[in-house]
Amino acid sequence: MTICRHLLFVFLMATTSIAFPQILGPEFKRLTTKEGLSQGHVNSILKDHEGFMWFTTDDGLNKYDGYKFTVYKNDPDIEESISNNFIYDVIEDSNNNLWVGTASGLDKFKPREK
Repeated sequence: MTICRHLLFVFLMATTSIAFPQILGPEFKRLTTKEGLSQGHVNSILKDHEGFMWFTTDDGLNKYDGYKFTVYKNDPDIEESISNNFIYDVIEDSNNNLWVGTASGLDKFKPREK
């Protein structure tokens, strides 16, 4: 009787693991202009030292905090704003400064809180 129980247990474990595989594929979350991204063509992505995600686009620098986007664009009335909305790349240096490569050149970027 004990052997039958063991065989039944082994059979159930084997069929359960085949019927319900534990390996799941990756899940993707799409972030688009509907979620606040300034433009659909992303040129580069950076995760900074605080965990914020930065997306460079052909129409602004986008900071994503996991919930919403903050978009930084050139404002001709503010000299300290980003120099151009067409942004190629962004990197972070060892001092946590962001360097933004735009169509107008290289900007050292320190965001103002909105």
